[in-house]
Amino acid sequence: MILLLVTCLLQLRDRFDEKEEKAKSYVEIQEYKEATKRTKRRKRFFDESSTPDTELTARDQFRVDVFCRIVDCLVAELRKRMEAYYAVHKLFGFLMEFESMTPKNLRKHDANLV
Repeated sequence: MILLLVTCLLQLRDRFDEKEEKAKSYVEIQEYKEATKRTKRRKRFFDESSTPDTELTARDQFRVDVFCRIVDCLVAELRKRMEAYYAVHKLFGFLMEFESMTPKNLRKHDANLV
């Protein structure tokens, strides 16, 4: 179940354009606030190269700084929880088949608990 959710989130990360269009249909504003602001220029020191800094559009900056970051955090947390659930299942999963287990198998799983 969690693995399916992780897969869905990873696919969602690649469908930003589609989700952006859907979100724009709900609101009246069609452009990002940052797109209308004046671009800030950083003062260069004498020993710095004159190559221009990489500047992202407001849309790309939102995609990288917000959308992808949220999706990546969700995926990381879900994977961490999936590992924790796997560890719990490894210890206590035999209880689901408790009624059909032989005493020998029950003692074997019992030893893993201690």
